[in-house]
Amino acid sequence: MIFSKEDQLIIQCARGWLNEEVVAAVSSLLRQELDWDYILDAAILHAVAPLVYRSLRQVRDTQETVPVPPTVWETLQRLYSNNVIRNRRLYSTIGEIVKALKAENIDVMGLKDLVLGQTVFSDIGLRPMGDIDILIHKKDYDRFVKCMANLGFSPLPDPDCPYLLKYAWALHF
Repeated sequence: MIFSKEDQLIIQCARGWLNEEVVAAVSSLLRQELDWDYILDAAILHAVAPLVYRSLRQVRDTQETVPVPPTVWETLQRLYSNNVIRNRRLYSTIGEIVKALKAENIDVMGLKDLVLGQTVFSDIGLRPMGDIDILIHKKDYDRFVKCMANLGFSPLPDPDCPYLLKYAWALHF
């Protein structure tokens, strides 16, 4: 499969850190005429805009200039900064939830973005998180609902929905 130069740039920049070889590849791509609107849209769509920002920043630190349009640069920087703020808030919230669940002896395990953000990425702003996914034992559900209510959360849909616990794989609060 042949990727466009814009997609190649996104792929190269969607890494935890760039080695010298990748910095050279990104630098080479940056010297070409690129569709920056596409790059920005695709980076956002694929949830790698913070990684693209950090990678371009890393390339910029090794060169005199990086030919990224100022509006794109500002947008990537804003997306990264907003992601840092949002993730700090989400991690703070999950900290409160875990503390409350532990006080009630309810075992909990973080899933997906929550775990990826802490184990794979070295920077809290690099992994966009849309929500917090956790796993509890089914037997603890009623106590969990009570605990979440004490924290100001309520289940969606209504917890009295028939067959909800029997057939649902995920419940939202």
